[in-house]
Amino acid sequence: MSKFNGDEVRQRMVQFIKTHYASTLGKDIELLDQPGGLEKLHKKYCL
Repeated sequence: MSKFNGDEVRQRMVQFIKTHYASTLGKDIELLDQPGGLEKLHKKYCL
């Protein structure tokens, strides 16, 4: 069992992506600030 709840994990993932991939994603990094942004970013790049 994780010591983090789902919201904490999501926030940590978003912060990691912003920190390490901002230059790669360019303006698409702004998707992470939208509701469902992590899913939108995933759909755009991974599907």
